[in-house]
Amino acid sequence: AIVISRVFDHPRVPRYAVEYILYHEMLHLKHPVKLHGSRRCVHSREFQAEEKLFPELEQARRFLRVV
Repeated sequence: AIVISRVFDHPRVPRYAVEYILYHEMLHLKHPVKLHGSRRCVHSREFQAEEKLFPELEQARRFLRVV
């Protein structure tokens, strides 16, 4: 289950920001954490490459930095 904070249930929160959160969390399901020795890789190269396909990635990141 993907749970999103109620903070994002507000008219001033753009739809693309919520869509990005969902997209990001769904990528975690597709690209689970990998272990490299004792090191955990949460955002693999594959994860990051696919994340860049989100159309409004930079706008969403900018918005979420100030929330």
